[in-house]
Amino acid sequence: MLSQNGNLRIAVVDDEVDLLDMYDFELQDYGFASKGFSQSETACKAIIDGDFDLVISDIRMPCLTGLQLLEKVTKEMPSAPPFVFVTGFSQYGREELMKAGAKEVFQKPIDVEVIAKWIDSFFEKAS
Repeated sequence: MLSQNGNLRIAVVDDEVDLLDMYDFELQDYGFASKGFSQSETACKAIIDGDFDLVISDIRMPCLTGLQLLEKVTKEMPSAPPFVFVTGFSQYGREELMKAGAKEVFQKPIDVEVIAKWIDSFFEKAS
């Protein structure tokens, strides 16, 4: 099923390359323009320098955690894209992540169809 918001540019950040490739491939199947990053520092620069509409990020990663990535991007960008976190295990609770600025938190293993529907709903409400 193609998304109603297929023109959205999504940065996907996860240090697990196999999962990253799967998310990226499946999001593209839904019609999103997604770009995967396996290194959070590279993703940070690309997000700040780029034109992404949404960031989907793992929490536990080397270098910058997902929460540190969110903090750094929002500090550098006055109009930072919304962040969604996916996690299998995190020292942070959902409430803490939402207070920090996340728009949603999904538990791994994730169903990309669920995320695609959430994306459509989120951007439908925002417009």
